[in-house]
Amino acid sequence: MSARRINNILYFLACIIICHGQPSTFDATESYQISDDLNFRYMVTLSENIAIESSPKITFYWNNPAYLEGQKKIIKGRIVHKAYFVHEKPSWLGFGVQDISKATGFGRNIMIGADSIIGYTYDKEGNGGSNSVLQYKLNDTFEGGNGIEPIPIHESLTLNSGVTQKIDEDATIVTTFDFVRLLHNSDDDSNERAIHEIGDNLFLFAVGPAHRPSDNTIGAHVKAGSFLLDFDAVDKKLEESYESYDPACKSDYPEYEFMVTLKHKVKLYWIIVGDTVQFQISHFGNAWLSLGVAWNEEGKMIGSEAVIGR
Repeated sequence: MSARRINNILYFLACIIICHGQPSTFDATESYQISDDLNFRYMVTLSENIAIESSPKITFYWNNPAYLEGQKKIIKGRIVHKAYFVHEKPSWLGFGVQDISKATGFGRNIMIGADSIIGYTYDKEGNGGSNSVLQYKLNDTFEGGNGIEPIPIHESLTLNSGVTQKIDEDATIVTTFDFVRLLHNSDDDSNERAIHEIGDNLFLFAVGPAHRPSDNTIGAHVKAGSFLLDFDAVDKKLEESYESYDPACKSDYPEYEFMVTLKHKVKLYWIIVGDTVQFQISHFGNAWLSLGVAWNEEGKMIGSEAVIGR
């Protein structure tokens, strides 16, 4: 085969990747990590940023499905986009839900038919500080007509979702999109795609371009991808790994040196500072927390001293 033909083939493959995105959906159930943000239990890196400071890092955080103020169950999530240059600062971040049957698709095919939540940092005229969250049905890749269709957003999403953008001390531009999605069963009367607590879900993510008004459309994005996630399977994997934790393992929270994962999804952090020990105890859920000191090695509650935080 001639060098010219090989070059043409490589060019064609490159065009496919550039135009249609990554051809595979990765499994976040196998790639999950314990969250480095105490507001969330789990995280997964959506866009790798290994020793390449010019590439934005995109991370998805989530908690287990939970009831929102006595209403239906919701999924609480967060997408964090970290960029090193102004031209990488996104105008919006998006999270979508697609039917699991499309897990083998890519590019336009995997997008069509999904519904999405979009958090805007700029309005349509390119003005900053928009902080608006809207929901769409992705019938096609273009806006208007039979393409990208706005759908009514649930009140709980409006009250519990938002976008922030700031510059860290190291000049990293951090865009954070917090959102909730109602947990629907397939038999629910809803125009949203179903999210399942047990079993695989197919989720999409996308990053809008910099704040050029003409480019601030949903169909135009600079990064996009898809991943599978089974909430129940991830939770069971973590539960099974509790017994393997080293009681003196290194902390996953930078302000403390050590940590231990206890029963009932509780973490205890500590650091020795001079002649004192500083503790932090965390639990993923609504609860009061207590840390006590027993008067002997039997560890009984009677006779111990405890600090309780309500």
